Amino acid sequence: DNVTLSNAIDSIEEPVFGIFFVLAGAHLLLNSFISLGLLALAMTVFRFIGKYAGCWLGARASRAEPNVGKYLGMAMMPQAGVAIALVFEANKIFQNVYWQNLLMGVVLSATVINEILSPFLVKVALQRSKEISISA
Repeated sequence: DNVTLSNAIDSIEEPVFGIFFVLAGAHLLLNSFISLGLLALAMTVFRFIGKYAGCWLGARASRAEPNVGKYLGMAMMPQAGVAIALVFEANKIFQNVYWQNLLMGVVLSATVINEILSPFLVKVALQRSKEISISA
């Protein structure tokens, strides 16, 4: 059998992601999700504005097709693994439990919001840019 690195990674990818997200979810305190919800929502909105504006400006600067500038920012919304991994690393820097909990709560809450909204936004972006043509 010709085992490649890609095949080896594919065979363990799902269990690793499962463990990663279970551990991240274990750090999300539901009461902090509720109390930090507005801050997480603001982070999500400003992140969207930044991605959308950056993609639009990049498309204009590179003279890309108009659809790229209009819809790429919307398709860039998914976030999860990197943000969660970075918040775990940042928590090693902060010695103050208040800041650790605030950072963890906001980032995990924003990730939950993003992961709920992102699939819809990506589908809309792909449909409107005429990259896919499903009606479901």
